[in-house]
Amino acid sequence: MSAKRIERFSVNALNWKSISGLVVLALAVMVSIALTVGQGQWALSLAIAVVVFALIASLLATARIDIIEDSLVAGGGLYKLKVPLDRIDVAHARILLPDDPFRLSWRTNGLGWPGLNLGWFSSKGPKRVFAVDTRKADRVYVPTFEEFDIVLTPTDPGAFLNALGRAGARNDQAG
Repeated sequence: MSAKRIERFSVNALNWKSISGLVVLALAVMVSIALTVGQGQWALSLAIAVVVFALIASLLATARIDIIEDSLVAGGGLYKLKVPLDRIDVAHARILLPDDPFRLSWRTNGLGWPGLNLGWFSSKGPKRVFAVDTRKADRVYVPTFEEFDIVLTPTDPGAFLNALGRAGARNDQAG
C-alpha cells in the first residue's frame, strides 16, 4: 500500500538569488568555452550553458518539504532526507528567531548556491544538521531522536509546524 501524501510545502528555492546565480553561471560557462574553443563555437557554448542551467534549475525546482502518512521528506535532487514521524521530536520543533544562537556551520556534503543551502552541515551543537535553507528569516528547527537534526525554510513556517504537529499526533494514535 503506498503512502498517502498529506501536505507539501514550498521552500521557494527558485528565488531572485538562485536565478541570478544561474544566469551568472550560464554566462560564465558560455564565455569561458567560447574563449578556449574559439569564436566560431558559440552554438556549442550556448548548448553546454543551457544544459548546466537546466540541471541546476531542476535541482532548485525539486527542493521541497513533504509530510506524508508516516514520514517527513525534505530536500531535492541528490540531497533528500526521509525521517519517520516517530523519530521526530515534534513537541520541540520551532521557528528560529533572528537572535537564536543556533547556526549552521560547515557544509559537509551538499549544495551551496546563492539562495539555497541544501544537504548536510555541522552545527555548534552536538548533532549534524540536514538543511533545506533558502533564507535567513523563518527557519524552522526540527529536532529528531536520531544523530542529526533538520533545518527547513518553508514559505509558511506556521502552517508547516501545524501540519507537522497534526501528522505527529495522527502517527502517535496509529502507533
